[in-house]
Amino acid sequence: MNINPIRSAVLVPILNNKELLLIKRSRKLKYHPGEIAFPGGIIENNESPIETAIREIYEELSIKREYIEVIGLLEGVFISRTNFHIIPVLAHLNPKALNEIVINYEEVEEVLIYTIEELKNLKRVIIPGYWYVFCSSKGVIWGATARIISELLNFKIFI
Repeated sequence: MNINPIRSAVLVPILNNKELLLIKRSRKLKYHPGEIAFPGGIIENNESPIETAIREIYEELSIKREYIEVIGLLEGVFISRTNFHIIPVLAHLNPKALNEIVINYEEVEEVLIYTIEELKNLKRVIIPGYWYVFCSSKGVIWGATARIISELLNFKIFI
């Protein structure tokens, strides 16, 4: 294990307390190509995780800061396979932001919206080393993203 993991942050955007916005990462990317994930990336220039997550969703989807209300940080996730330490930034996303999305196809293949109910009902399996895997008609959600979603589904705001 590398003692200097790559620090990164993702935005976990919640719409109307009932949906999550995720992305399918471009297959051109060096890290995690083609995976379903939350918008995010590497922390640069001494940014905070919040600053990184907001910068990244803007770079990937052109979603402006004014549409984002940060709630707080979730527990970080370490991915030993790629040596990433991911800090999830939980936020409310104003649904009006969906009308202004412009996908940066160098980084994102498509935008995916999952309802909390849909995620709760997806078949989940635990695979050693990958935590949870969610299987859906939109694709497979696994690794850090699945772990973050699993943690999120336990929050009382979604009950």
